[in-house]
Amino acid sequence: MKPSDDDLKGVANRRKFINTALNASLFLPLVLRIPRALLEPLFRKEQNPQPVVETPDQTWNQGFAAVFHELESNLQGKTAFIWSRWARPAPRFFSTYLWETCFISMVWGLWMPDIGLEIFEPFLARQRMDGRIPYEVNPVRSSAITQPPLLAWAMETLSRKKIYTEFLKGTYPALVRYYRWLRKDRFRDGFYFWGEPFESGMESSPRFFVKNDEFQPVDMKRFIPVDLNSEVLIQLRSMATLSKMVGKPNDSKAYLRDADILAARINRQMWNERDGMYYDIYDGAHLRVPTIASFFPMTAGVPSETQVAALVNVLLDTNRFWTPMPFPTVAKNDPRFKLDTWQGPVWLSTSYMVIRGLENCGRRDIAAEAAYRVVSKVFGTWNKSGHFYEFYNPNTGDINDVVGPKENIMKSLILGERPVKDFVGSTGLVNNLLVEDILGIRWKDTRPIFEPALPPEWLGKTIRYKSPYLKLDCSLKLEEPDKARLRITAPYTYETVLPNVVPWRK
Repeated sequence: MKPSDDDLKGVANRRKFINTALNASLFLPLVLRIPRALLEPLFRKEQNPQPVVETPDQTWNQGFAAVFHELESNLQGKTAFIWSRWARPAPRFFSTYLWETCFISMVWGLWMPDIGLEIFEPFLARQRMDGRIPYEVNPVRSSAITQPPLLAWAMETLSRKKIYTEFLKGTYPALVRYYRWLRKDRFRDGFYFWGEPFESGMESSPRFFVKNDEFQPVDMKRFIPVDLNSEVLIQLRSMATLSKMVGKPNDSKAYLRDADILAARINRQMWNERDGMYYDIYDGAHLRVPTIASFFPMTAGVPSETQVAALVNVLLDTNRFWTPMPFPTVAKNDPRFKLDTWQGPVWLSTSYMVIRGLENCGRRDIAAEAAYRVVSKVFGTWNKSGHFYEFYNPNTGDINDVVGPKENIMKSLILGERPVKDFVGSTGLVNNLLVEDILGIRWKDTRPIFEPALPPEWLGKTIRYKSPYLKLDCSLKLEEPDKARLRITAPYTYETVLPNVVPWRK
């Protein structure tokens, strides 16, 4: 029997109290008294009510609520050393991380987008003089290296729900400095590069090792990554949007010009016609390692219709990426595939990026089916174990036979050799996949739009979604496989019939 919502909230609150007390005890020798800001999370008033989803599957409904309980538990209060709230991916972590925070912010975007923006402030406050933004921040230190540049993309996504002009005006100069640093220190021969594999967020991927030898890393000066260049392209297009929002239209034109040039280079030099995939470049040649990074150009809107068709053929191959839980980080039939961290397991961060790419390229049907599979597996495993995990077995959707990082002894000692549990970093995106890709509720110009992709087994059923902070209360009923009735009861009363995307099924 699963615990009730009240039980879940009680567990989350007790964990928050214990974690805050432990954090305080670590810094008692450093301060004369505990700052009021450090005690704030213990006495903070209740947040706005959480969003609620009511589907025919009670496991989904309870899992959806459990994600938000964990999300709140992982939110840390202000301290003497970090002057804003910040987000840990899981209780076992003592830091906040750049690209995980970009994804965490999107989960908060379903509940309270204001917090989704606030948790970026520790990174902006620790920005280096040269413009570099650190990948890790904690009350003691910040890192010297960076991580995927998705800040502007996350901020733009949150800004679709509510106008944050003052916040964006305050942070826009930092984003500009960050892009200038990338252009100066991480740009060569028309492409962007990583300083080291760890900056990619996928440090153990076989892409980064010579002939799959984990003890012989590639020379990063000769390595041009397809994921980073796609991420910079995503960042540029988001910067173009944000610059208009802060009243800098000339900046917008410059970012779009840079984006068009980079997109053309990715298409011209990274596309492999024979394999129908994009690849990294090493020593001037394609590094033909089939990983999840090969699909990031879809998220950036790079491929033509012909290229999209080729990429979709690869994605839907059950021997490669169309596994029971999509999408493995390395093709299943590749000899380098292993159930080890970034060498095969499914991470929701990268699966989410691919699903967004399918949406961007007009394959909403496949995106909806992939989202349905991911949501089913994540909530199914949570229902059995009571935990959300850092990554999953693509063959089963659980964590059986999956191992964690072994290449870093200290990391293994701290995090263990299994996927970290109670992980609502990027794994929290399961809620976004449910709302955005299955219920089809998105936001544009601070107004909701509806593009449902309800599964056939929900025929005749009514699904409700309520987000009090965003002032939305609506229901969807699948009346026919290709038709859904939408009824909105807040902020206004409205009813209509919408086309329902029939998910691709085999």
